[in-house]
Amino acid sequence: MTARRTGGASRSMFDAVSQTLTDMATPGVLFSGDRMEGRLANGVVSRRLPQGRALLAHRGRPPEQVQVAWSEPVE
Repeated sequence: MTARRTGGASRSMFDAVSQTLTDMATPGVLFSGDRMEGRLANGVVSRRLPQGRALLAHRGRPPEQVQVAWSEPVE
């Protein structure tokens, strides 16, 4: 799993790790972000989403909107 903020993500898609994940058609989860960054995961453009929502991007299929749960860390 890799995580990155959306700002500047289009430039980072050319580094070795990101390029390998793209070549392997790894599914991506895109949270709310700026659509001006372009296609970030499997041809899907990020967009503004409500809190707790994301787009699940698989190659060759339309993106699905999913809800992501949060729980407080155990101390």
